[in-house]
Amino acid sequence: MRLQSTPRLLPQKKTLEKNNLHERLLRDEHDGGYGWVCVVCQLMITASTWAVNGAFGVYITHYISTNAFPGTSEIAYSFIGGLSQSQILLIAPLVTHTTRLFGTLGLSHHGYFALLRSTLIGTSTSSRLRTRLTLVLSEDRSFFSFRHGCFLSIIGYTCVLFSLPDNAVRIGLTAHQGSILGALANLGMAIGRPIVGYFSDRVGRLNMVMSATLLAGIWCLRFWTSGTSYSALLAFSILGGTTIGTCWATNAASRMVGPMLADGFGVKLLPSALSIIWTISAVPSAFAEAMALGLRRTQAPVYLDVQIFAGCMFIVATLFLGAPEIQREKDTQINGPFPNPMARQGSTR
Repeated sequence: MRLQSTPRLLPQKKTLEKNNLHERLLRDEHDGGYGWVCVVCQLMITASTWAVNGAFGVYITHYISTNAFPGTSEIAYSFIGGLSQSQILLIAPLVTHTTRLFGTLGLSHHGYFALLRSTLIGTSTSSRLRTRLTLVLSEDRSFFSFRHGCFLSIIGYTCVLFSLPDNAVRIGLTAHQGSILGALANLGMAIGRPIVGYFSDRVGRLNMVMSATLLAGIWCLRFWTSGTSYSALLAFSILGGTTIGTCWATNAASRMVGPMLADGFGVKLLPSALSIIWTISAVPSAFAEAMALGLRRTQAPVYLDVQIFAGCMFIVATLFLGAPEIQREKDTQINGPFPNPMARQGSTR
């Protein structure tokens, strides 16, 4: 029996070693090189877009404290930054969709009119496929928990980033000191997110994002609520900046949504998953700061309810992000391991 089994095992072992070597070569080919050029370009794009929007907390503090536009309510001011942020998230899926339809098809085919019939058929087929993939994602329990975690996380992110400068003015600091706090929060994000991304490749993206989101809630409840001095708020700005917004933000070079969804649902479902996430995230982006201004107290501490609210949003978001992993562990004990959340549904679709 031993002589008969050996010839069958050796080819399998050689095939496995060959496949592993091929995978390592593919990873090495795509690591570094021109990829770092893309990372630097994405960094510059982010600095000229999201960084400007991230400074809105300084603007709204100036608008409110100086009554820059008489007769304008504070809630109306909040929608300047909120709509700016939400429209980015709403337009992103539309741009992705139109680029696929017109940028790839329209510009790459020189004989466009001659191939119009085939193009239309191919476009309609791909649209039906993306619609079906979207429905599959909508029914998936893991994706349900993930998108709710992103929804709550962005509320906490916006409350912290847009409210911090005005919070400084409310405790007796100057507007200049408040602007420094906002700048340090953005600096914390610039430092913390690459670190989170680096360790997520070692310990797991979901584990790292959950840890960072939980820490953001702890920093809000522990340090921001007790931040009655400039030095305390300086510490919170840096610590909070390293962790807030880790889950939801769109920059694939340093943040986690894209890689996490690709790991969990596969590259085929990634565009549909991202489009759903960005569309849902547009709602809290638009209204989060208005909610924060509505939660302020009329007497000191003015921002205490906002601070507690933001911290709770991060903590509950962590629970939503961890719910699929807990459910997966239960399913594994009953039915055996699954390679990813969609594998449970693959046999039934």
